[in-house]
Amino acid sequence: MQELISQLTSKVGLNEDQAKIAVQVITDYIGEKYPMIKAQIANLTGGKEKGDGAPQVGGIDLSGLG
Repeated sequence: MQELISQLTSKVGLNEDQAKIAVQVITDYIGEKYPMIKAQIANLTGGKEKGDGAPQVGGIDLSGLG
């Protein structure tokens, strides 16, 4: 996913935090529309399914920020 984040920063002009949020929004959307591949998407992004207790914004774990 870092490669996609890098492309969003260089080609679209997003900063890294914005690119991470954009990727998460897109992967959340795909996961909602195609629930049969939700687990595979989570594996690709290193994400966890919602409800894991970690503070999140747009599905991004914010527990390491501070």
